[in-house]
Amino acid sequence: MDLASALQSYREAMSATQNSIVEAFVDQLLTYPRRLRDAKQDEVVEGDIDDRLKIFSIFYWGQGFWIDPGESLSASEQADLPEGVEPVTSLEGVASVLPAILATQLARTNGTSTPKPDEEREEYLRDLDRLVMAKAQPDHAPVSLPAEYEALLKLTDGLHSLDLLKLDICEVGGARVPTNFDNLEESVPDPDKLEDYEDWPVSAGFYLGMDHESTCKYVYCRNTSDDADEDEREWAWRISFESFCSDAKEPYLGDLAGLLRYYPSILDPEKLPKRAGIRVRDICSLATEAWDYNGSYN
Repeated sequence: MDLASALQSYREAMSATQNSIVEAFVDQLLTYPRRLRDAKQDEVVEGDIDDRLKIFSIFYWGQGFWIDPGESLSASEQADLPEGVEPVTSLEGVASVLPAILATQLARTNGTSTPKPDEEREEYLRDLDRLVMAKAQPDHAPVSLPAEYEALLKLTDGLHSLDLLKLDICEVGGARVPTNFDNLEESVPDPDKLEDYEDWPVSAGFYLGMDHESTCKYVYCRNTSDDADEDEREWAWRISFESFCSDAKEPYLGDLAGLLRYYPSILDPEKLPKRAGIRVRDICSLATEAWDYNGSYN
């Protein structure tokens, strides 16, 4: 499968994953007691408002403008409502229209973004190449940056997760300084600082992303163990992704095509209801302790 086709399959898988997470969250939220607050005079609907709507709005911020009837909708927000959908006053109402809502969100949840302009992308790659080659071990230095990465950046500016369950899933960086790094130089450490696996020496590499509970990096490496297969014994660029969340899949080490299959499903699907329940409890606790009924937290 060529990279463009693999990326399209990734988009579809990422959208399906995000939609499953939202549905699981709503299922869990429906088990919580319904608390009401008084409607304000300028609301688009009349009557008491189910506070769980605001919880859902916080969780899935991209939908907040229409499922939170505590604010009047602007003309542009009204125009953005999916066809046939009106603001609702109950979480049950959200659940009833959720499939239609999620179906309209493909472009917002598919884990890709518009590529950087050619000049900006090429400047980034030149700077990155200079830094990586300067740190590479001379005996096994790569000839160039990974070609698959350069090809990916022409199609999308990295890979992204909405991280709705707050698992700290880091981005796979685009043509820019990776998240949580102050500058590009900082994201290119000495090769020995990139070694995570026994029997996998690294001679060059760079971080693509880092968060509190995950890391992603490109490493030029090989497998030196006795049971390594022929391909693994070759020096090559490979992507390493590791999430430290207890409910995540095993770490990944391989090519970009494999990462495109791995990244949308880092969370074990069987653990999804449990994780959605934890996220519901976290947000409900915040809302109970510090809710500002004007629509924000104190």
